[in-house]
Amino acid sequence: METKNLDVKILIDLAKKKKNTLVIAAIILVSLLVAWKVYSGRKLEAVRLNRKITDITSEKKEKLALLNLCKEVQGEEESLNSINQKLLQEASRETLIQIVSKLAAENNLTVSSYNPLGVEEKDYFYTQGLSVSLTGQYEELKNFLQELSDVDPAIKLDSFSFNGPNAQEVTIRGYIKKEQDEEFSGSR
Repeated sequence: METKNLDVKILIDLAKKKKNTLVIAAIILVSLLVAWKVYSGRKLEAVRLNRKITDITSEKKEKLALLNLCKEVQGEEESLNSINQKLLQEASRETLIQIVSKLAAENNLTVSSYNPLGVEEKDYFYTQGLSVSLTGQYEELKNFLQELSDVDPAIKLDSFSFNGPNAQEVTIRGYIKKEQDEEFSGSR
């Protein structure tokens, strides 16, 4: 910038001495070119700054949209996990009923009612309770209970009661491992 000021001063001095219109026109032209160059540089820098601001704003908007999407996905994941747990619990209840029904039929017992008792969550497993009313002979009930103890996955007999010579109330609880999230296989 210092060199340009020197050139302009030399031209001004020359113009004063010779009073030449051509020199004055050249001075004006050089001055206009210098002013235009300064203006263009500032304008170009302003455009670059605006682009950077726009890029940063767009990037922030994209990051915010991604963050909101992540939160939404996390909420959906929690909902899906909840639904998955409910389905697992419902499937385990149905499987437990199937196991009991099969064992009862194999031992000539009649199932008069099932009453699901709900699911309890433990550290490493869930338990599914089921109250079952059976009708049959004592020997058949004894065989049923013996076979029930051999079922895999584990089924625990919580209680049973005799309500007459042929009617028995049995409360059982099946266990489901949490980490595998698999339903009962019902194999013996």
